[in-house]
Amino acid sequence: MIAANILLLLFCIRQLICLAMFLFALKLYKPKFSIQLPENYKEVFKYASYIILAGSAGAILLDIDKFMIPQKEAIEMVAYYAVGVYIASVVEIPGRAMAQIVQLLEINYAIQLELLKLDDVLQLIKAKPPELDLVLTGNHAAEEIIELADLVTEMKEIKHPFKSGIKAKKGIDF
Repeated sequence: MIAANILLLLFCIRQLICLAMFLFALKLYKPKFSIQLPENYKEVFKYASYIILAGSAGAILLDIDKFMIPQKEAIEMVAYYAVGVYIASVVEIPGRAMAQIVQLLEINYAIQLELLKLDDVLQLIKAKPPELDLVLTGNHAAEEIIELADLVTEMKEIKHPFKSGIKAKKGIDF
């Protein structure tokens, strides 16, 4: 019970900090509002309806979970679950849904090690919708991927803390 109260207190403090930041931002810059439909309003409404449908389906599944979990777990565990669900559904998921970015982390290594077929990845790149951005990471990208890419970068080490004796930090380097 104490843990649930602490989580609630932390949540309230976070909300107060957000409100203070919002008010400070308004003090610095007062926005000017104009109400008019954007040129692509049909696409915006279509996309918004998809988000609402997806959120509704997610809410129904979460409500089913909320009904079923108390029958199996202690009430404290249900409180943790409810807080996690709140954070996921209100903060994280909508932010990711709006981004339309898919990161394929270290996929170039997976291709190089033959865990994935290059042709499958090329087909994925060619089949992606235009509003979706793909981010492929890893060294030694295949020439075919480079040719299809809009942006290709290569990182070069100039200075590294390991060379001056600084050890790897948990949560950053591993």
